[in-house]
Amino acid sequence: MIRGLSRDGHTTVLFSSHILSEVQAISKRLLVIAKGRIVADGAAEALIQKFGENRFHVEAIGEPEAILGWLGSIPGVESARVSSDPPSAGASRDSHSTAKPGADPRDAIYDACVKRGIRLRELASDRTPLETIFARLVSGEETADAGANANHPAGAAA
Repeated sequence: MIRGLSRDGHTTVLFSSHILSEVQAISKRLLVIAKGRIVADGAAEALIQKFGENRFHVEAIGEPEAILGWLGSIPGVESARVSSDPPSAGASRDSHSTAKPGADPRDAIYDACVKRGIRLRELASDRTPLETIFARLVSGEETADAGANANHPAGAAA
């Protein structure tokens, strides 16, 4: 119903909800308001990219130093670490990498495994969910530059 109302491009629908999965599914633009101030403004995907961490979980068979070496050398990977937990069955190692903002190095990680003959057991995206970003923003844990309205009460003109 809400999408139908705004489909003509001339109608704005304003609603408030803490059910962020629904907000994300039906909204083109989100405003996060905390203590009467707009602390973030933009599309859900843009807010996730701006305030979230783009992490990946990689489980591969191999020595920790070797895994860190090739994982850290992949374009788009900002940092990499190997879990200190003992290897699971088959001597696989869990590692975690953080991608640079806007980067998605999953294909490059897979290609690197194939090229090196490394058995890849798992490669999963672990992006920060919108709920976590919202909680950080409204608690003040995360600070945001919401543009011209950042220092104005919600609804006030800049």
